[in-house]
Amino acid sequence: MKNLNFKELVTIGIGIIIGSGVITLTGFGIGYTDTGISIAYILAGLLFLFSMLPTLIVGVTVPRTSFSYTISKELISPLAGGIFLMLFFIGRIILSFFGVSFGNYLASIVPGVNSNLAGILVITFFYIVNLFGVESATKVQKIFNIILILALSSFAFLGLIKLQPDALTMQRLFPNGMGGIVSAIALVMFSMGGGLVLLEFGGMVEKPEKTLLKAIL
Repeated sequence: MKNLNFKELVTIGIGIIIGSGVITLTGFGIGYTDTGISIAYILAGLLFLFSMLPTLIVGVTVPRTSFSYTISKELISPLAGGIFLMLFFIGRIILSFFGVSFGNYLASIVPGVNSNLAGILVITFFYIVNLFGVESATKVQKIFNIILILALSSFAFLGLIKLQPDALTMQRLFPNGMGGIVSAIALVMFSMGGGLVLLEFGGMVEKPEKTLLKAIL
């Protein structure tokens, strides 16, 4: 398989961040802190970068395919690698949440649609796409990235038209005080992990020491 370049890595990263985070979690974050969600995203990005800096340094210095498992096994022990795999497998259960979100969105647009069935079908579709390898997944991701960016752009444009005068007041930014903003930060930090997932492709990247760092940032 050919090595991944900068553009392909950014394509994968954008898809993971927007799909698993921005689309799925922003609404929940707004529930905690209303218009303060924008502040929550900025702070979450800075905090995540700071907290994961050691991992980032190791990832670009010692690039590996299946980075988390391989590094756990090489730097700690084979047992640590096995424990990571078990935890990773359990964590994949959260993928069902994406299916549920998609099904609910679709049902809100097309009345009468079975949201559970729609969620199962979309998860199955992406599973099949990934069976053909990272190159196949990247090509499909490019198409969906265009759709995602157009959707977000239209959402932002329509939102600016309906911007309310009190949107940036303390009452709207911090309706639940610092507790609300902290809860929102904790929630949306999950989406930031999309960029760090690129470390898992380290062994497939052209000039990984430079390319990986630029793509993740």
